Amino acid sequence: MEERLLLSLLFLSLLNPSTCTDPQWVRCDNSQNYTSTSPFSANLAQSLRRINESTAHTGFAVLTHGSGDDSVTTLAQCESDLGFNDCQQCITDATAVIRQRCPNQKVAQVWYELCTLRYSHENFTSQPLNGVVYFVVTVANTTDPDSFNSVLGHLLGELSDKASEGGSRFAAGSSTVSDFQSVYGLVQCTRDLSQSDCKTCFEEAVAQIARCCAGRVSALIGSGSCVVRFGSSLFYNWTAVEAAPPTLPPPPVRVAPPPVEIGGGGGSNNRIGAVVGVAVAVAVAVGAAVFLGFLCVMGIRKRRKKNRIVRKRRKVSGGAMKREDGDEVGEEESVFWKLSTLKLATDKFSDENTLGSGGFGAVYKGRMRNGTEIAVKRLAVGSNQGIKEFKNEVKLLLKAQHRNLVRLLGCCMEGGEKMLIYEYLPNKSLDKYLFDKRLSAILDWPKRWGIILGVARGLVYLHEESVLTIIHRDIKATNILLDHTMSPKISDFGLATLIGGEGTQVKATGVAGTFGYMAPEYALNGILSPKCDVFSFGVLLLEILSGRKNYDEYLDESCQELLQYASKLYKEGKLLQLMDVNIGSYPQGDVLRCIKIGLLCCQTNVTERPTMASVVLMLSNSTMTTARPGLIGYNRGNKKPSSLPSRNRHHVSRNSVTLSSLAPR
Repeated sequence: MEERLLLSLLFLSLLNPSTCTDPQWVRCDNSQNYTSTSPFSANLAQSLRRINESTAHTGFAVLTHGSGDDSVTTLAQCESDLGFNDCQQCITDATAVIRQRCPNQKVAQVWYELCTLRYSHENFTSQPLNGVVYFVVTVANTTDPDSFNSVLGHLLGELSDKASEGGSRFAAGSSTVSDFQSVYGLVQCTRDLSQSDCKTCFEEAVAQIARCCAGRVSALIGSGSCVVRFGSSLFYNWTAVEAAPPTLPPPPVRVAPPPVEIGGGGGSNNRIGAVVGVAVAVAVAVGAAVFLGFLCVMGIRKRRKKNRIVRKRRKVSGGAMKREDGDEVGEEESVFWKLSTLKLATDKFSDENTLGSGGFGAVYKGRMRNGTEIAVKRLAVGSNQGIKEFKNEVKLLLKAQHRNLVRLLGCCMEGGEKMLIYEYLPNKSLDKYLFDKRLSAILDWPKRWGIILGVARGLVYLHEESVLTIIHRDIKATNILLDHTMSPKISDFGLATLIGGEGTQVKATGVAGTFGYMAPEYALNGILSPKCDVFSFGVLLLEILSGRKNYDEYLDESCQELLQYASKLYKEGKLLQLMDVNIGSYPQGDVLRCIKIGLLCCQTNVTERPTMASVVLMLSNSTMTTARPGLIGYNRGNKKPSSLPSRNRHHVSRNSVTLSSLAPR
């Protein structure tokens, strides 16, 4: 096969692990073509329709449709650290591109950064595609090429051995180059290849580094059967890599049965079979039509009955759905849960199922009949406190959907009760690990890095990617919940505020939140903007790195306030002294960059703080130069909010809304 070389100097996108519209490489073989009316075209369309669903659940699939010259073999594979939704989206994009770029070719392949799609009129499975290489590299060079290349070669060699021996044909990891630099690597070949073919593909790709990217800080080298990637910043999903996917053998090729041919050169037996087949098909169709008609009639009757109930409920409200206490929420009837269901799930809200309590009420763990675990946030019965926040949280979370936001399953407004039902997150909240010296060692550097980046991405969604700008107003460790992989989810939207139109800030009617995390302009003057969340994120980031609260009266007076202590260390050039001793080993270069970003977020001047989108960019790009932080925290003549609690009254909550932090859901 003719060698094709594509050399591009591009900046790698090291942000959200999601696909983009432009693939890294597309190959269309013009030696064999088909027409739009041919059986091959129909088989290809069917194969591409099914390959997405087949790939999304396992990350790999091979399908064969048709027979003879009209058969189509299709292979799709996602990067093994990719989640279900991202894999599905990547294959969807690849399908659209391969149909557009290769409209009538019988052999084609498209490589995205995170997935590949390939089809052919020949069965190519278990056969490596050699001689086709592409590069995507950065223009940035490492400061110590010899050390970098030596460590990189050793790392990629280890990863190649591990990937070729495992059934997932995937491996990722990192090594330390120096005190200020680390290198991260990822290798993957298609799962249909044998161990030896996979290893050979890796070796050939690694050998190309000297040709294309020697001394570069990051690059992606690929062929038709494997990909090798490295970079100076973490670019893969470490939580999925830590989970170590099982090394199962590649799934078998699934062959779709050939279509039944009716009539034409088949003899009497074929004609009898065709008649019987048609008769059965007609009978099934008639039966299905009768059954669907019955369901349609019953559905219409049920809909009419439901509409009558809805109209009765709307008489007083003038069109908006209201519950028995007159509180307006919305018309999504399916989000309302029955009180009896929640009582059964929580064993009548027993003490054994209590996860925690706060000013709003208590949070309980529940288990549904099908085994699904839930978390129920129950407002104190008879109390008016938090009703506005309750409705606010329902409306926001029903509209906001992101993997780094806690997922709201529904609510209950029955019998004087007001409850929110969430997905249950087994690892509870970040503060339970961060500020406990016995548990903080669980949060090693990769986990803390993943939490920092996940929270940042969740805030980018709230500020810029949702329909309206959403300001959370209470970003802190107790409001960051952790799932089974220790991935973060932002929770507690009771204080969240919407900003519509072109406005970027508003004057808050009342200041609410948690002192220590509140931005100066908001705490002192009530000025609310997305930059308030940026300030809170900066405080949280420094807490994650240091393993200590933003204020600790038991420490020496010179380092009681985390922001001022971090600022002092920055001026003295001793930032690494801030780090939690329980964190273990870490790449000093990445850590120093994170601390500086935290200080930039906590600047007194709101205009000097970066946006959350800029924060994600700085976190993800080690070559990006960061500005020098200015004044940090409350620096207006040491003036602080008059309502700030006394340092000696540490048992009194600093939250103006709740007496104590709501425990994790």
